[in-house]
Amino acid sequence: MKKYILTPIIFTSLIFFINSVVAAGSVTVTSQVLDSTVRPGGETTIFLTLANPSTTASVSNVKLSISPGPYITPSANYIEIGGLDISSSQQTSLTAKVSTNAISTISYIKVKVDYYVGTTPYESTINVPITIKRIPILQVSEVQYIPNLIEPGNKVTLYFNLKNEGDGPAKDVRVILNQTTEKFIVELSPETFVDSIGPKEAMSVSFDIIVDPSIDIGTHTIPITLIYLDETKNTNYTAVKYIGLTISGKYNFIITPSQSIVAPGKKGNVDIQVSNAGTQEALYLNLRILPSDPIIEVTPSAVYIGNLKSDDYDTEKFSFKINDNADQGVYPLNLQLNYRDPYGKTYTEDFEVDMTVSSIKEFNSSKEGKLSPFTIIVVILIIAAVAYFVYKKIKKRKK
Repeated sequence: MKKYILTPIIFTSLIFFINSVVAAGSVTVTSQVLDSTVRPGGETTIFLTLANPSTTASVSNVKLSISPGPYITPSANYIEIGGLDISSSQQTSLTAKVSTNAISTISYIKVKVDYYVGTTPYESTINVPITIKRIPILQVSEVQYIPNLIEPGNKVTLYFNLKNEGDGPAKDVRVILNQTTEKFIVELSPETFVDSIGPKEAMSVSFDIIVDPSIDIGTHTIPITLIYLDETKNTNYTAVKYIGLTISGKYNFIITPSQSIVAPGKKGNVDIQVSNAGTQEALYLNLRILPSDPIIEVTPSAVYIGNLKSDDYDTEKFSFKINDNADQGVYPLNLQLNYRDPYGKTYTEDFEVDMTVSSIKEFNSSKEGKLSPFTIIVVILIIAAVAYFVYKKIKKRKK
């Protein structure tokens, strides 16, 4: 085996060569890119530092020629620095804009440096790498339940769109409904798979779920976990999105009328009791009496009840008059309830109760033996006067 020995002569010659190069002057170029990655349509800044390490000679007429790689547009193709003194440096910069249709890749900007040492021309070249990265961003939108009125124990289908708001495709997308909250169970699989969702593309996703029968009335949330890759399949993304689940109670109104005896051409009163036998409070409740034959007058025609809680009731009084030509019998009295649920949805329900029209004879009989309000007041005043007179007489005797 041969051994190569660096003789003192060769070693001295090598040192002399290196020193002569440094002494002769040269330009070294280093680069720094402001951003580690740049998205399509974005831009970054490139800093170039030019140095003359020579201790004896300066360089002159330094010029930079910039050649861009794919998807890159530099802010300048040519830069003049001028000269660099002995052991000096100078920094310059340029911006690099990335095309909107760029793909995830590493592109380059080639920088060629031309300069003179004395009258001798020199050149050197460096490549500045720029990492272009398209990022997928998945969002959940257009959430819908069918049926849209959901009660405890219901089976419903959940629909939503999975939209890619990013500039890169999402690959191997997993959509997972988290059932750990025990608010619902997924009828089949709690996970679905989508091969790819392109930029600005939306995919429809659906799950059949069964709502827990013991769930509370009100608004709940369903967590949806999204797991996906970028187009290079080297970067993994995980996001949790929350969608609302509104559980409504049942409404069951019971209407109970209580009317006075009334005859054709006569006026009467009716008390309407509205009972909320459901499981949810009714808000902004209004009660109306609709046109109903043989009623020709109703006062008032509508009453604002307000809020009516579950297992509560309210009674409202109405005055009415019967048509002169009405026959004796039982007629339908049409009523209408208008209200909102706690989530702002409006409801209208129509009801029909019985109203009895009696004969004139029955009406008059009901009035016999009854004192008018004026008569009752007079009787009360007489009784009070007699009682006062008796009291004064007894008091006088005691004296």
